[in-house]
Amino acid sequence: MSEKAKEARRKYMREYLRQWRQKPENKAKIRKYQKRYQKSANGLEKQKQAEERFYQRKAEEEE
Repeated sequence: MSEKAKEARRKYMREYLRQWRQKPENKAKIRKYQKRYQKSANGLEKQKQAEERFYQRKAEEEE
C-alpha cells in the first residue's frame, strides 16, 4: 500500500472516530471504559506497591 493511500486511510479513520465519539450513546460507552481502565490502573499500582513492601520486609528479615 502506498504512503498516500495509508495517509488517506488514516485521515478517514481519524474523522470517523471523531464523529463516533460525538454521538451520545458512544460517549456513555467511552466514560464506562475509561472508568474501568482507571480502576484497573489503580489496582495495578496498588499491587506493585504491595509487592515492593513485601520484598522490602523479606530483605529486612534476612539481614
